[in-house]
Amino acid sequence: MALTSEGKANVVYLEHGLWLAVAGVFVWIDFATRGFIDIPILYLIPVAWAAWRRWLVPAYALAVIGPTLHLLESQSSYHGLARLTNTAVRIVVFAGATWLIARVRDRQQLLQEVRVLRGLLPVCSFCKKIRNDVGVWEAIESYVSRHSEAEFTHGLCPPCAKQHYDVDVDAR
Repeated sequence: MALTSEGKANVVYLEHGLWLAVAGVFVWIDFATRGFIDIPILYLIPVAWAAWRRWLVPAYALAVIGPTLHLLESQSSYHGLARLTNTAVRIVVFAGATWLIARVRDRQQLLQEVRVLRGLLPVCSFCKKIRNDVGVWEAIESYVSRHSEAEFTHGLCPPCAKQHYDVDVDAR
């Protein structure tokens, strides 16, 4: 069953709402455990989720806001420069994770879009059929269509039009 554009928008809003709820729960856990959990690693989950979905503004915002809130609220044993350094390191790690996850997602999408035929294709020199993996000869159009996203249209090149139909066709 295909979703309408309105249905897809509702799914996106639902996912955004769910992401906000998860991020909120992790912020609450961080505040509720003040000092018991000194590394706000839980922020990495909503940051990674947002980066994977290509919601880069929320991902980077949480990568900065999470450690900053942790710095402001934490009852850490670290003081002064050490707390600021830890916060800066966390921000760099979360922002770096956002960047890496977004790059991996982009690459995965590109690889899904590219379907390349590789290797040697056994082609009949007379009828131009291709022998597939199970040894059956099939039309080149069906083979290529099945193994790529290419679609075929048919026409006549000028030499074939002249040879088979004795018609002159311009070479456009």
